[in-house]
Amino acid sequence: MMTELLILGLTIPFAIGAIAYYTKALDAKSSLVGAIMGYMIILTQGFEWFIAFIAFFALGSIATKYRYKEKTEYGVSQKQRKIENVLGNGLVAVLLAFFGSAYSFTPLAIYGFFAAIATATADTLSSEIGILSTNTPVSVLDFKTEVKRGTNGGITNRGNMLMFIGSGSIAAIALMFFNNWPLFWITLWGGIIGCTSDSILGATIENKGIVGNSTVNFLATLSGSIFAIGLYQLFLSGF
Repeated sequence: MMTELLILGLTIPFAIGAIAYYTKALDAKSSLVGAIMGYMIILTQGFEWFIAFIAFFALGSIATKYRYKEKTEYGVSQKQRKIENVLGNGLVAVLLAFFGSAYSFTPLAIYGFFAAIATATADTLSSEIGILSTNTPVSVLDFKTEVKRGTNGGITNRGNMLMFIGSGSIAAIALMFFNNWPLFWITLWGGIIGCTSDSILGATIENKGIVGNSTVNFLATLSGSIFAIGLYQLFLSGF
């Protein structure tokens, strides 16, 4: 049974990685890395966690391709994700899955993991679809300074709505598999906090050229997971 699980766990993520490469959602290296990350999640925590990881990939791919030609005209399109995008969005979640299993702190890891995935999903949907908003974006730093479409840290009402939808989608998956309402709410708000952190970091250190987008994604997913773990520790762990 264990051998069958290992084989199945190996087959599914690599099959999905092949599909991602074939559909040009990811390049060859990022497809391979994504498949390895997916396999590590299955191996350490099981298919429930992997479903959330794949949901992010599926929703992100749809959002990226949504009205792609229009985004190309605006000069803000990104048709194919690279290895740095995969690592920036998924590394925190994979590390939480691995160390949560290796060092037996799964209760902490589960909140951090789903919040990290929720952050990545919220950010991808809000940026890829929110960028098509008919309203002029404003800076997240003061909510009034108008900025050019595609500017890091620019937000719109449509983008904010999609932030909630993206984070809520992952929270719903967590609720479906674990039947845990605190996990749902903490995942939801962890994703929102993480996505907002992404906008703030983009408007500050990324716009100044200090770091790139992938580093901002990594820091944002990290902040979302830390927020979620902090809430768990404060209200649910009992110390």
